[in-house]
Amino acid sequence: MRQCGLFIFSRIHSGLHLTLGPAGFKVFLVLWPLFFISQNTLAQRVSIKANKEPLSRILNSFHERYGVQSSYDYRLISKHLVSDSATYSSPEIAVQSMLKGSQLDYRLIDSVFVLFAKPLETTIESEEIKQDTVVRKAYYFSGQVTDGISGEPLPYSSIRVGEKGYSTDVNGHYSFKTETESERLEISYLGYYMLDTLLLAGTKRKIELTPSLIGLEEIVVLPDLKLAEAHIGAKPALIKLNHQVASFLPGNNSNTLFNLLRLQPGILAASEQSADYSVWGGYRGHTLLSFDGIPLFSAASHSNEIGIVNPLMIQDVEVLKAGYEPHKGDRVGGVIRMSGKMGNAKRFRAQANVNSQTVSASVNIPFAEKYALQLALRQSYYNIVDWNELFAEEADDNRDFFTPDFNFRDMNLKFSGRMDNGDNFFVSLLANQDKVESMVIRPIRRGNESRENLTDKKGFGIGGNYVRNWHRAGVSEVGFAYSGLNTNAVDKIRENPRNAALKFFEAVRENGIEEFSIYAEHRLPVLGRHGLTAGIKAIRNTASFVADASDATPESRENNGSRFSYYIKDDIKIGEKIGISPGLKWDYLAYTKKAYLSPRIAGYWEPELSWRVNASWGIYSQYISEVAFADDFRNFFYAWQLNGILDNPVLRSEHYTLGLSYRQEGFSVSAEGFYKMTDGLKRTYFIPEDKRHFDAEAISRAYGIDFYIQKKISKHDFWVAYTLSKVEERYPEFRNEYHYAPHNQLHELKTAAVFDFRPFYFSANYVYGSGLRVSQKFGGGETVPYNRLDVALLYRFGMEKLDIEAGASVLNLTNADNVANSNVSNLPSGRAVYLRGVPFTPGLFVKVGI
Repeated sequence: MRQCGLFIFSRIHSGLHLTLGPAGFKVFLVLWPLFFISQNTLAQRVSIKANKEPLSRILNSFHERYGVQSSYDYRLISKHLVSDSATYSSPEIAVQSMLKGSQLDYRLIDSVFVLFAKPLETTIESEEIKQDTVVRKAYYFSGQVTDGISGEPLPYSSIRVGEKGYSTDVNGHYSFKTETESERLEISYLGYYMLDTLLLAGTKRKIELTPSLIGLEEIVVLPDLKLAEAHIGAKPALIKLNHQVASFLPGNNSNTLFNLLRLQPGILAASEQSADYSVWGGYRGHTLLSFDGIPLFSAASHSNEIGIVNPLMIQDVEVLKAGYEPHKGDRVGGVIRMSGKMGNAKRFRAQANVNSQTVSASVNIPFAEKYALQLALRQSYYNIVDWNELFAEEADDNRDFFTPDFNFRDMNLKFSGRMDNGDNFFVSLLANQDKVESMVIRPIRRGNESRENLTDKKGFGIGGNYVRNWHRAGVSEVGFAYSGLNTNAVDKIRENPRNAALKFFEAVRENGIEEFSIYAEHRLPVLGRHGLTAGIKAIRNTASFVADASDATPESRENNGSRFSYYIKDDIKIGEKIGISPGLKWDYLAYTKKAYLSPRIAGYWEPELSWRVNASWGIYSQYISEVAFADDFRNFFYAWQLNGILDNPVLRSEHYTLGLSYRQEGFSVSAEGFYKMTDGLKRTYFIPEDKRHFDAEAISRAYGIDFYIQKKISKHDFWVAYTLSKVEERYPEFRNEYHYAPHNQLHELKTAAVFDFRPFYFSANYVYGSGLRVSQKFGGGETVPYNRLDVALLYRFGMEKLDIEAGASVLNLTNADNVANSNVSNLPSGRAVYLRGVPFTPGLFVKVGI
């Protein structure tokens, strides 16, 4: 097996221990000649007869004629020509002669000649070394980790060098220094087979990993490769997700992100709110969702089954629940970062997916074996069967549900390139439109009442970056992002009693939010005990709000402001088992002339290789937020606003996390506790008695613990996640005591299994929640638990050059009544009508790729 110019082909006798019983003697008879041959191979005479022949050809002839094994990068040595006619007493002397006067060197490792470029060297002197006039050499290692088939960069890959651990950046780049010219690396990435290889300092190296889930015709997976399994516990409050697994989970493949995230610890599933994710008790708008660095102000369409980003474009998903580093996110809650595919620069690709709600397609067009253009389109269509209506509970009049109609479409366009010097860049664009209409009509005494709502959301975003690998000087990155969301909502509420005057209320609201940013970041190579990262960023936000209600004075306002951020962090190794990462973020608001400091620190302790203890603390600020407004009937409308001006305070939060994890091959377990205090929450209420609206500010606290167990048995995966938590809030203006927040839930249990019977795959998952406070209104004052069982069957097969996946899934197999949080329609009579959670919903999908 050849990998990027760093290869070890044989370990014939190292580490072998024999016990000579009858069977052991047979093993000895087989292996002893191999040991003898390997030793005599290096002692035999060899001859060279060459006239300007490539070195690679001569080494191949050595292997065929003398059994001499070698490892090299073909592109590195093919340009080196050899002219010689001589016989040498050993292969090593011959190799020395051929490399004389070149920029190549070699090392003999386990009877294998490993050829490499002579490493670039520098000198580093410490105060203690200066006193003894001793100079240490530093050897530079840099390059990129990519998909071995598509060439896609693998962001945030894990690299272990001895007892030290490193991580690649968002573009798969790595850069570090050591005091030895060769290092053994263990490179892993979720959903890919682990690679254990020897890396030699010098030129930039591309490391290619083999995906565990691949096209049927592409490669035969070797049985001795290891699958990277663990994805929780590598850093404080971090979850790394293999997006490929989402294809095997129940759902219609239009919102694979939600299907995957709802099964993770600490991410609320009981609310069935894919339009916004509540991470460790976070409020609406407190979680930053981004795609290719573009902030997204909505996570999904009104349908839970359609995500805001086309799954055909997603490569990597990273979730930071709390306590994250200073250069990640401008929110007081969690961060969900999606990295898009960089495209295949060598091969044309196309995919199409049809399911019960959407049709989508993507195409990848390569250019000059360096660049790739990707285009993806998606369109929803009329849902033929209304499962809510078909399986509604008619016997219970206390549980009123409504079903909206929706229309969604989106487009993604991305151009990316990889330069000869190892640099890479991309420009990514997305646009979407989501329309939803709902009508609720309920009888009242001698008449009826109704609510009609029409909401139209339009989103647009564009972003890009350029990454420069300076080798010895580290990695630099510059980029930009623009994102905007415009929401128009029309609300009509009527009360039409017989023999009485018609009561009519109408409200038209429009909200717009925009963000433009540019940034520059530099990461120095990790040298010994330190790894420094620093960056600067400029951001400008614009928020507008228009409200025109039939019983109130029209309101219109627009605010904009710029801010500047600087951040720095250092990854410090203390010995071989302890590390800390202090960091600082400084934000300056130009529109208020105020500055905010956000210190943060994280650390870990690895008492043993399989055990890890993580902890973090930090201060976090948020300068835009979604504020809840209530109409006369307490129906809420959420609008994005700029913080720090007028009566909108800057959100500030303090995070504490502490976690313990254990990982072995095929098994991992973790426990992680958290405590978050957030100040500056704002909500607008309506008091019917006084017929007026008022603003209220609140303080919230969320605390709890996550448990997670994952086990792989043969080819099958199983995991269990459990969260015990509380979310409480306090309004100082009313009463100085805490009470439960609307999205508080004490218990949430999630179990999942994926069975691999290739070419068939079966999966099932079950989620139980002890119930949200909103469920009390239709539960007779008691909290109604949430429970949902989903199952799916997938069949993967090939047909000539096509990869085909056909699947069926059933959501909510038991047809349990669940309520989607915050989607409530309040009518003039005081009656509340709820958006029902996903009912019994069968679905089919077919996905075809070339």
